[in-house]
Amino acid sequence: MRKNANNQIFTPPHIVNFMLDNVGLMDEKLLVIKFMEPSFGDGAFLIPMVTRILDYARFMNLSDEEIVQVLLTNVHGIEKDANLYEKAVYNLNYLLNTYNIASIDWSKNLIQGNTLVKSRKLKNKFDLVIGNPPYTRVHALDKRTKNVCSTYAFGKGMKDLYVVFYEAGINMLNDNGTLCYITPNSFMYNSSQKEFRQHLIVFSNLLFSICDFKSKKVFDNVGTYTCICTLTKQEHNDLLYFDSTDTLPGSVTLLQFDDIKEPAEAWCFNDIDRSLTNAKISDDFNVQYGIATNADKVFIGKAYLDREETKPVLDLLSAPNLVYFNKMPIESAILKHAVKASTYNGFTDNTYIIFPYQYKENTCTLITEKELMLQYPAAFRYLYKNRKVLHKRDTKEKWYAFGRTQGLLNMNKEKLVIKHVMPNNNELIKAFIVSQDTVVYSGIFITTTNNKPLAVCQEILQSINFKKYCSMVGKPMSNNYLSINSKIIKSYSY
Repeated sequence: MRKNANNQIFTPPHIVNFMLDNVGLMDEKLLVIKFMEPSFGDGAFLIPMVTRILDYARFMNLSDEEIVQVLLTNVHGIEKDANLYEKAVYNLNYLLNTYNIASIDWSKNLIQGNTLVKSRKLKNKFDLVIGNPPYTRVHALDKRTKNVCSTYAFGKGMKDLYVVFYEAGINMLNDNGTLCYITPNSFMYNSSQKEFRQHLIVFSNLLFSICDFKSKKVFDNVGTYTCICTLTKQEHNDLLYFDSTDTLPGSVTLLQFDDIKEPAEAWCFNDIDRSLTNAKISDDFNVQYGIATNADKVFIGKAYLDREETKPVLDLLSAPNLVYFNKMPIESAILKHAVKASTYNGFTDNTYIIFPYQYKENTCTLITEKELMLQYPAAFRYLYKNRKVLHKRDTKEKWYAFGRTQGLLNMNKEKLVIKHVMPNNNELIKAFIVSQDTVVYSGIFITTTNNKPLAVCQEILQSINFKKYCSMVGKPMSNNYLSINSKIIKSYSY
């Protein structure tokens, strides 16, 4: 992997050659396909493409004049960086010289400028658009480039520049054209790209194949997870999904567009047959995030029977009125067991949370400051001692309230706890049932909505099929881990 001063990432040669093979660039097609490489850098695709053309042209005994005519007719590109542009032109002419062909003027074929601007004059011009577009987030660009992006349908808001390049590339294709890009695979699952996913399948039937590298890093020392995506305007009703984690192209799944019922959701391209399912987890269960105190060191800690912290409090029912919490006495009645969902392994210890809330008639309300002082004077003194830390938080309630109270209404129910970050391997997910008196923070918990037993949901989450589903739609992370969110869990059919 090579990287220049402008943070542009260059494509490894074996990936380039695979992509050229993938779109059928060989033999007689090399002499007739008119192609464009947007953002061509120093010629990552141009050089191998021209090399293939030269080799086949020599095999076919074409004259130098005929070869030059093929090149000037079919080879096109755009590059914004002036230094890279000059280097690519030099590399192309050096290549021609090794075939004893004189250098040529590339200025009409290779444009030095902004692809998103220059491509507008090249609508419907090419049989093939191929390359590795920039990966920058739109919001990180300069104001002028942001304004250009905003003129594209998929360039508005917190979007990625590579998605705008998809749109520009599609616009440059003729009626039978093909596009092949290597880009981040985040468009497959990010909610911000749902309109783009809909466009590829619902509105235009463009998607032809995806070689998904998942959490495998194709580019060394770059934390970008990629895929090779091929789009075509030629009529077709199915797509090929390749799991390219280990090899190229990898194991394949053939899908009909009709099988992808909700392209606005994260794409799940695998061999699990979900066509006969009739219920989603969200139909029978609440999936939500635990509370966030925004001051865990104050609210969450270990509870002991003695100041020396030698006798942990394991059962609140048998605990005395006052226990020691972070070295200070505090009323045991204001404490609840606490589990951190992101790390919970099923073992409950003496970790507790100060819980200044009360449940009444299906509501959960913050205890008033006066009630806190009267009912829990020791807890009030403890919290008041930490008031400077608590005041620094951005809360809309009282200074001793939690930072975010999502999930509080269902917190007094029996719950399932699941880690949202997991290894991307064959190890099954573990889901744990915790009591109604346990408070979940930093992660996801699940409660039932229509009296269906939590054990049903637990069995689903711990199944092979659910793990495969997570491997497909989860967000790849470093060290071969992946993360899922509440929306992914809610959308799973069983």
